[in-house]
Amino acid sequence: MKKINITFSFRDETGDYSVKVFPFVIKCIVSVIVVFNFIVIAMALPGEISDHVKYSGKEYYKSRCEEKYIDREFDSLHDYLNLYHLQGEDYGIYWEMVNDYEDYTIYMNYKSMEEQENISFSYMGKYDQPQEISFMTSQKIEEYRNKVLENAENVKYERNKRYLTEFAQKVQ
Repeated sequence: MKKINITFSFRDETGDYSVKVFPFVIKCIVSVIVVFNFIVIAMALPGEISDHVKYSGKEYYKSRCEEKYIDREFDSLHDYLNLYHLQGEDYGIYWEMVNDYEDYTIYMNYKSMEEQENISFSYMGKYDQPQEISFMTSQKIEEYRNKVLENAENVKYERNKRYLTEFAQKVQ
């Protein structure tokens, strides 16, 4: 079998040159692909950098908290604040809301158990010793009802007043 060898030959004043066509075409195709990848990376890089700046730091956390606050996803907001350890005056409005919402949901849970006067259950405690807990649901309902009403009266951030007043109206 005869090997086909296609070459391109040319001559200038420095001498004779020959280039094999097949390796030349492969090198050109690879070069075009590499240049295309560099162009794509160069175009995507500024957008990636601006996204990184936009979606990091304090402003990003505040915007996520605000989004959850507006959507009334207070349980999710509570998890988010705890997960990222968001503390301080910047997040005070959100902490007030989630803590007061927690009191309201605890009240609602006890209210759903209202038919049962005395709740008692046991579990395995520390060192595998049985423990027993019992409480009067009516006392817990009243305790958390008062907490919800007190929260509605002592609002630190005016923006939370609407929600806390709504909770207070539901428990009265």
